[in-house]
Amino acid sequence: MTVEARFTLNEKKETWAGEGNRSCTMLFAAVWGNGKGNESWSKTTPSGQLTMTVTNPPAIDYFKIGTTYRLILEEAPMQS
Repeated sequence: MTVEARFTLNEKKETWAGEGNRSCTMLFAAVWGNGKGNESWSKTTPSGQLTMTVTNPPAIDYFKIGTTYRLILEEAPMQS
């Protein structure tokens, strides 16, 4: 089974820790309203937050404030 959730990026906090050490903390909130797109995990008003710290510069640039992204959740068995 997979579960799809939709989150909108609301804030990016970028920091630098010396030459070439770019980092960005991103704050996302669950999309809500009529619940469309979140039916697999929320019957009514979805609620949720996601915080990610990203250190890959192309990934930092990819995410845009105000844009909605899909988050697909599925079990990831441990690899030995």
